[in-house]
Amino acid sequence: MTTSNSIESRLCRLEKQNRVLRGIALLMGSGLMTLLLVGQAGTPAVHDVLRTKRLEIVGHGGEVLVKAYEVRGHGHVWTYDDTGRKLVELTATKGGDGAVTTYNSEERRLAELGSTVKGEGVITTFNRRGAPLVAIGGTEDGGMLLVSNHDGRPLVGVAAGPGGSGQVTTMNENNTTVVHLGTTESGNGKITTFNSDNRKLVELTATRGHGGAVATFDGRGQELVTINATTAGNGAIATFSPLGHTLAVWPLPTGAGTMMTGVRGEH
Repeated sequence: MTTSNSIESRLCRLEKQNRVLRGIALLMGSGLMTLLLVGQAGTPAVHDVLRTKRLEIVGHGGEVLVKAYEVRGHGHVWTYDDTGRKLVELTATKGGDGAVTTYNSEERRLAELGSTVKGEGVITTFNRRGAPLVAIGGTEDGGMLLVSNHDGRPLVGVAAGPGGSGQVTTMNENNTTVVHLGTTESGNGKITTFNSDNRKLVELTATRGHGGAVATFDGRGQELVTINATTAGNGAIATFSPLGHTLAVWPLPTGAGTMMTGVRGEH
């Protein structure tokens, strides 16, 4: 009996010790879990690199506000308002140059930063219907400014010309040049007007002696009358036929009078 009572007492003590150990283990496990949760909430994980083929950022209501993914081998980024309308587009041109476009509430272009086909930078603004109004960019010779009407047809162009000279061109509704302000090869100023077929009508320029000169032309571009200064500094007038023959020159090379060289049937 004594041995049996002794064994039973030991078993009771072991059972009590096990219950105490289980309680301690449970408390320690709960405390460790709490520490881990608090630590994660206070210090969120930070990734150095995020790699994905497509990225979408959404608002509180689940609406997509930003999209970023690949198109034809180039990265593209779009931003949207809360109704899904496109606002800004970051993309690439067909030539591989970067481009940025902004849109109005009707998803029509308002402004665009891009490049010309030859790689010069260009900024273009548009009206609310999407027609281009002003373009500022570059050419092989220098800067360029182009102003268009409400339909997007060019009206006035200002650009750097060959040799570093300035040029101003005005155009009609058919995109035909009607007035051109530029320079001669010798660096003098020149103004030329054209008809609707882009043929010269009047030209104001300078002679080789740096005197003023005015020439008028017919509808085919043939010179008819020239008023200019001679190398001696005198004024001179010459008239021509539609075939280019000289009809009259004043003064004569001797200094006075009129010389007639008209061709019969052309006077």
